Amino acid sequence: MPSLLKNIAFIGLGRVGTPISRHLLKAGYGVTGYDIVREKIGALEPDGLMSASSPAEAARAADVIFTMLNHPDIIRQVLYGDDCIVKTAQPGAIVADMSTMSIAFQKERFAQLSALGFRPFEAPVSGSVPHAEARALTIMGAGDEAVFAELRPLFATFGKTVVYMGAAGIGTLMKLLTNLILGINLAGLLEGLILGQKGGLKIEGMLEILKTGAAFSRVMEFKEELLTSRDFTGKLQLTTELFTKDLRFALEAGQELGATPARGHSIAGPHLRKPSR
Repeated sequence: MPSLLKNIAFIGLGRVGTPISRHLLKAGYGVTGYDIVREKIGALEPDGLMSASSPAEAARAADVIFTMLNHPDIIRQVLYGDDCIVKTAQPGAIVADMSTMSIAFQKERFAQLSALGFRPFEAPVSGSVPHAEARALTIMGAGDEAVFAELRPLFATFGKTVVYMGAAGIGTLMKLLTNLILGINLAGLLEGLILGQKGGLKIEGMLEILKTGAAFSRVMEFKEELLTSRDFTGKLQLTTELFTKDLRFALEAGQELGATPARGHSIAGPHLRKPSR
């Protein structure tokens, strides 16, 4: 069913925000974009993007405002600072954050925007630049389920898997645990390949064997070309800085939810600890 949300503001035209905006434009939505790097706005103008000089200008006539930014302080500035979204956005507008933030921040954002008469939503995505370009992102929606129903046609323009997860913070929790598992898989893969290289094995031969057994993972599939070509700069997908930020938020979530041990206590139960000598 077509969405009644026709006018879109997109704040943050980064590596993933740019292809998402391009898909929305191709689907016939009116998109006004803002990014602190003006060249990113200009790159989308041939696709029909309307440029804005500030978040306030982008949000003025928007039915839904997407933010996709790197840090909670940046989002706070965009929402509440100088030339901000809340100064010009229409009451009842949907303000949907697609960034990877902390659970505490998302709950704070929901409470503040709701009190100001807006409809907050969160929709973090899983997938990197190739997935965004291929309309194959996974979208983890959270907030009011009625808002999710309104947004779903928009998500369908750039997402392959679109799932409603639940109340505020739940979509973010799902994204954080996804990246936690991704990080663990990636670290294990790289440690194993380094061990093999030290013993004289070739990357191509190791991957050929690993792909046939229980050690295979989607991480291996996604990274195979990078690992064999050794070109880690030409197809940048995610920076170490951003991934470290996501893992820090996952650790914070574990502490808040009691999934990590208190300082000075072992995560292993008594039956798993080494016997004293």
